Amino acid sequence: MRTAYSYIRFSSQEQKKGESLKRQTIWRNEFIAKKGWNLDQQLVLQDLGKSAFKSGKQNGLQLFLDAIKSGAVASGSVLVVEHLDRLSRQEPMDAMVLLYSIVKAGVDVATIEPERVYTVDGLKDLTGLLEPVLHFCSSYAESAKKSERANFNWNEKRAAIKEGKIVSKKCPMWLDIIYENGKPIKYVVNKPKALIVKRIFNMCCDGLGNRSIAKQLNNEGIQNIAFGWRSDSKEIWNSVTVNNILKNIAVIGTFESDKQSKIVDYYPAILDKATFFKSLDISKGRTNTRGRAGIECANIFSGVLFPKEKGKSIRVQAHASGRRFGIFCPINGIGKSWLAGQFEYYFLANFIGALRVETGNKPTNTKELYNELAEVQDNINLICVDIKKKASSRLLAMLQDWEEQERALKEAIERANAKAGTDAMQQTISAIQFLDNAKPTQKEAARQKVKALIRTVVKRIEIDIQGGTSHARACHVAVSFHSGLVYKYFILVKNRVDIGSYSNNGTENPHLLNMILPSVAL
Repeated sequence: MRTAYSYIRFSSQEQKKGESLKRQTIWRNEFIAKKGWNLDQQLVLQDLGKSAFKSGKQNGLQLFLDAIKSGAVASGSVLVVEHLDRLSRQEPMDAMVLLYSIVKAGVDVATIEPERVYTVDGLKDLTGLLEPVLHFCSSYAESAKKSERANFNWNEKRAAIKEGKIVSKKCPMWLDIIYENGKPIKYVVNKPKALIVKRIFNMCCDGLGNRSIAKQLNNEGIQNIAFGWRSDSKEIWNSVTVNNILKNIAVIGTFESDKQSKIVDYYPAILDKATFFKSLDISKGRTNTRGRAGIECANIFSGVLFPKEKGKSIRVQAHASGRRFGIFCPINGIGKSWLAGQFEYYFLANFIGALRVETGNKPTNTKELYNELAEVQDNINLICVDIKKKASSRLLAMLQDWEEQERALKEAIERANAKAGTDAMQQTISAIQFLDNAKPTQKEAARQKVKALIRTVVKRIEIDIQGGTSHARACHVAVSFHSGLVYKYFILVKNRVDIGSYSNNGTENPHLLNMILPSVAL
């Protein structure tokens, strides 16, 4: 029995609310049953809300093309689509190249309406070639005309926006619209929601990740400000909503569209530019490393703790005596481990000493640099708008100068951030000391704070657990700060007493040598 693969696509998100997906699915099932083919259930080939007018957007179709190249889709199979325009609405020659590349690989393309099966032999005949060419020409012309009209309408809206007019009932979730005689006349700040947004940015600048921010807001019973603003939003916060807020340039008053350049000072600003761009840099600089979401912050070293030996991994594993940090071989799971709470206790005790040494660096204030960067980027956006209207050598030269300034400022901020850190390190010391004395009801928030601050000041922590007996255990620890300095510990637990020796780049520090800590049961 011949294997059939189904590809379903429609262009806009609004069509999700309609019958397009349901209709294409029903028609596909009836068509395949009529032909007596077997529908493949493994490859899910869908591009819902994706245009076929521009290339690079059809991930579902690309998955199928890759499967053909890899051999996962065998020759003799058939791809089923509702119409040829579901496959492509690009320029006719590009669309024909796509169609021919599929059938040339031995995979036929079948359309439900009209009912056709396109094969490599069929496209060699003039009659067989002419039909898909005419169809692609018609589809392209229709899409091109819609695109032209949409661009014209947007240019009209853009002109109105420049005059300060409100052209849409949609606005950022922390703003409200004032109406007069049924017409929108201005935006006003919703102060309670704006305060929540400002707090989200402050928590981000303090080092909290999106998931931690959402968790803290939920724990405090603060309702998601997107609830009621979007039909699909829930009352509770999640990392996606937090991330969308942190990336939204509207907080500094800038209107941004996917189609055109930015328009500054369109909305009422609720945040200063320095804080916005600082939080943006922090978010971009985070790694994608994340563990399983849990009820509590089990691992305060998430995203920065790694094994010294390459090819191995670290994870927190449940154990009868408590959670353990384990260094495991990713293939067979064999490795060494240490009680997570015990390791955390000894590490933090020595870490405070490292922070006190590292705070010898003088703090650097980057706020002025961020403000200057924001002004330069505003100028770049304005020049880009002028260039789109009428390009000239003078404007291009100005753009090049502003872009040079932008690069120089970004490099200056990077250098300043590398030297800065005293304030964050002092905050980390205070947070660790608070965690040690926190009440049970304060523990979770305190752990989240320490976790966030560690990621702010530390780039990487490497550990090498040496194993040991019930009376002796050792671990080599190397802490790499964002400033570039590396501090190395050797933690030895012997007879339930910790003896910690500490060195900076291999040179022992006499002030921290032979540190004796309180007894902790192994």
